[in-house]
Amino acid sequence: MANGTPQIQLPPGFDDHTLALEGVTLILNNGFNEAEVLFNKFSESSPLMSAGASFVCFMRGLMSFEEEKLEKAVVALKSTQKLCNSAEEDLIDAFKKKFKKKGPEKTPLTKVEILQRRVIVADCYLYVALIHFIKQDLTSYIKGGWNLRKAWKIYEKCHQQIREMLESRHLDCLAPTSVGFVNNGSAGNGHLTTEDLKLSGSSSSLNSSDTEEKSDIFDELAGDLKAFTVEDMKSGPDDMLLRLYGAVCFGYGAFNLCVSLVPQNLLRLVNMMGFCGDRDIGVKSLEVACGSRDMKAPMAMLCLLWYHTVVRPFFAVDGNSSDAGLPEAEQLLKENEVKYPKSSLVLFFKGRVLRCKCNIVEALTALQESYNQAADQRELQLLCAYEIGWCCIMQLDWERALTNITRLKEESKWSVCYYAYLTGLLHGVVGRMKECQEIMGEVPKLLKRKNNQLEAYVVRKAKVFQKIPPTQDHVTLLIFEIVYLWRAFPNCEKASLGKMMAECQAVTNPCLNGLKLLLMGSIHKTLGDVTKAMNCFQQAIQVTERDMEDGHFAPFACYELATTLIESTDCRARGLELLKHCKENFAGYDFENRLQMRIHATELRIKQEENNQ
Repeated sequence: MANGTPQIQLPPGFDDHTLALEGVTLILNNGFNEAEVLFNKFSESSPLMSAGASFVCFMRGLMSFEEEKLEKAVVALKSTQKLCNSAEEDLIDAFKKKFKKKGPEKTPLTKVEILQRRVIVADCYLYVALIHFIKQDLTSYIKGGWNLRKAWKIYEKCHQQIREMLESRHLDCLAPTSVGFVNNGSAGNGHLTTEDLKLSGSSSSLNSSDTEEKSDIFDELAGDLKAFTVEDMKSGPDDMLLRLYGAVCFGYGAFNLCVSLVPQNLLRLVNMMGFCGDRDIGVKSLEVACGSRDMKAPMAMLCLLWYHTVVRPFFAVDGNSSDAGLPEAEQLLKENEVKYPKSSLVLFFKGRVLRCKCNIVEALTALQESYNQAADQRELQLLCAYEIGWCCIMQLDWERALTNITRLKEESKWSVCYYAYLTGLLHGVVGRMKECQEIMGEVPKLLKRKNNQLEAYVVRKAKVFQKIPPTQDHVTLLIFEIVYLWRAFPNCEKASLGKMMAECQAVTNPCLNGLKLLLMGSIHKTLGDVTKAMNCFQQAIQVTERDMEDGHFAPFACYELATTLIESTDCRARGLELLKHCKENFAGYDFENRLQMRIHATELRIKQEENNQ
């Protein structure tokens, strides 16, 4: 993990918490390389600095989606876990001392230091789980779920123990006290046991024989660590304990937020693993972490911005509203503008806020500035290029969109066939049909993950043009379909929506009627013309219900009709019935998980509204 950087021991008494926070602040202020050098310099002498070094690797992988960088991040995260494993080594030393009169004296870790290491271990499990989920195949989902379970066991118990320590000192914990635990902790008493201290040799293995062999030894050695005593509760400075509470709230909150979005059809698997999530508790916990002095406070801010500007609109968490999370996001940006005046990441989220407000011109300005500030950070530039390309598509600025998407096709290693498909469509909408057909012929050859829903979808769509030549009408509807599936119509300006509607109405090919009606219904719905929207959705369901080629048209139209009816007081019952029908009676279609997550978010919102009445 050092990457050639000389390793230096931290001077005695040096505050690694402050140094780690400065390192993360460097990341946000476009100093990725400087932060990497700083963290690597002390990565073998401080768990916090090691955590910072592995986090830099994780961020590089997460922004690029490149397999090589993701694997490097996993190695770095395991290295951090290994360093934190010294708590177990201290137990072995204590055991040896019982049989040896003389031995090297070693300063024992305080209970706060042990808790800090446990939280770092849980963070690493959480990051590794996210890396597995990015791969989007069944094996990776299982590996990711198992790592989540490991993280959850530690977060749950650390959170409870730190709260108890804070309450014993009459300090305000600020965040919620409980969440919907399925098994209420494996230990049964809410305290961390030595089982949760152990680190498996491989985070991708469901059954580690090495861990099983060690379990009995550690259970015998650490009876005194199974619960904190009154003296433990009072040990350590208050500010360190409050900082540690911010640290555990980050993981606790991020975990709850992610798990709360799991669709209904996967909830049973999640519950079998022993955990579930609560969105409100996740947000509140992240807000506590954001306001702390822990090194993960800036990360908590980014998580909240991501949730308010990406997750909420994409998964329709707030129904038809596309700007429900904007006040919170704008407040976060305002509070941090002095601290991160030219941060590429912060400017990126500023662009997302403006996009959600349908202010595409200003969004493009912010995103271009974000791109410029990321001059030395290729991953961030590609992220900005993607967002700029999308804003241009929403503006119908096809040539500028093509420039940005083409760069992604040529330089990004994530889902090249998706970028190739978009590139082909953009050539088609400007009339370059020969280039469009040639690129569509390349798309199937670029497929890397057969079980990936996105790649399976674009390959199937591209293969159509091996049989028939592309037409202006067809490629135009297909690019609007992408805009719809990414739920970007609510972010488009009214003038752009009007042009899209005119393009749809001009299509006369009867073979495209199902897609045409779905798109027109969604545009009418976005513009507030509910009656026309419902008529289009009803016709789309009738036309496409037996469509084996594009089986996703009917369930998506059914979902849109259901949510439209739910918003109407007179038709709410019919809408709820239709939503249930959509959830239970369609299967095996494109982007099924995506739609199931939106259905789940709708159900949660309705339940919350009923509880508030």
